[in-house]
Parts: sequence; C-alpha cells; structure tokens
Amino acid sequence: MRYHNRGKSIIKSDGEEMNNGREIILNKIRKQRRGLMIAGIIMAVIGLGIDAILLWVYIDDAVHKGFDHATDGAGAAFVCMLILAAIGVGGVFMIKSGLKGMKNPENDKILKKNPDLLFMADELYRGITYQDKHLIMSDRVIANKKNLYQMAFYNEVFMVYVHTESYNFVTTTKQLVLATARDEITFSIYGMKSEKVEELARTIAGKCPYARFGYTQENLRYLDEMRKVWQRAKLDQQMGVSAQQVERQAQQKQQAIQSGQQSMYNPDSTYMQ
Repeated sequence: MRYHNRGKSIIKSDGEEMNNGREIILNKIRKQRRGLMIAGIIMAVIGLGIDAILLWVYIDDAVHKGFDHATDGAGAAFVCMLILAAIGVGGVFMIKSGLKGMKNPENDKILKKNPDLLFMADELYRGITYQDKHLIMSDRVIANKKNLYQMAFYNEVFMVYVHTESYNFVTTTKQLVLATARDEITFSIYGMKSEKVEELARTIAGKCPYARFGYTQENLRYLDEMRKVWQRAKLDQQMGVSAQQVERQAQQKQQAIQSGQQSMYNPDSTYMQ
C-alpha cells in the first residue's frame, strides 16, 4: 500500500492534525511513562498493602495469643513479607520514574540514546513520501511504523539483511534488519511473500546510498568501519562547536575589555546551541 502525503499533515481518525513529529514522539514517551506509573501504583498497593495486612495480623496474634504462638511458622511469613515489600518498593520507584518521564519526556533515556530522534521525527512528519504497514519514509528519514523510536537518516543506514530464527527446524522469527550508525531498525516479515520482501528491500535500497545488502563478513567489516567513521565525524562536529564557543567567548570578552564593559561580560550569554 502506498501513501503519498508530501507537504501535508497526517489526520487521525478523530480529525486531530498530527504534523509535528516531535510531539508525536514526546506524547508516545509520556504515554509509556504513564503506563509505567500505573503499573507502579498497582505493584505498590498490592505489595505494601498486603505487607501491612500481614504485619497487622502478626502483631494482633502476638498481642492476643502470645509471642510464642505468633512466631510459629513466622519464618515463611517473614520471607513472604520481604518479597512483598520488595515488590512495593519497586512499584514506588516505577511511580517516580513514570512521573519524571511524564513531566520531562525530553530527558528520557530513549532520547539520550538517540539525541537526534526528535529532529528526525520532525523531518519525517514534515513530508511523508511513502508509507505502508511496515515503514514510513520522507525525503531524508526512514522509520519503523510499529516502533517509531527506530528511526534513521538514509545516509546512516549501512547494512540491510534478513535475520531468521528457528526452533526444531521451524522458522519462528523472520526480520528485515537495517543496521544503522547507532543501532538497528527491524521490520517483521514473518509470513510475508518473497516478492513483497524484495519490494520492501528495493524501496529501502533506493533511498539509502551507503547501504550494503546481505549478512556477510565483508559487509560486517564495512558496517563496523562506517560506524567508526560516523562516530569520528560526530565527535569532530561536537569539538568544532565547542571550539566555536570558546573562540566566540574570547572575542566578546576582548571586545568588552576594549569598550570598558568587562564587568558586563557574561560567558553564558555566548553559548551556542
């Protein structure tokens, strides 16, 4: 299925425009962290709640029936209480993590793993050129439609291959894998006809100028080298920006000294994003 939508926003079934890729990703993170918080609440209520009930029962037995009677078989009960307490504490940490992610999704570990993800999403949803049930493509970006965190620029896709897993000679998993500069984008092609897989691969091949096809030792070496080149280029870019910051700060400080306004010089004001 082809979907041409150059320069237009995507319309959800409820009529809501979804042309801001950044917000799509951030809302997805918020939704996941909300689910984490809800799961944490359930774990905390069950773990700490039952723990409190067991403790109350133990204290009540000790008061009314004597300490010796209460300690009979208490070992197993204490182990159970410790497990429940651990579950409850784990739930509290999940609540905390969920609330933090909902409040500041920009600081989520997903975005720390791929700092360019929000920019990629903006690029993707600014002008979708192709879409099917597996992938979304724009002029510069390709993404896994079923997992939007898997996204990359075309020129950062270095190897494409088919990965299969079998159990007792029966294929259980079949994926089309895009090995990128950062990690991998995987498309499930289990049960897909060979011609459809080839069509999908050709669609990707037509957009990724540095991609090699096939899982071979030569291509693995190529992938490793291209990732090293990419990492060096990123580092050089970061160092270049830092050098520009230092140079600009020095120039502005010198200008401030020459104009007699040294006391008004503020290095923070020269910071470049």
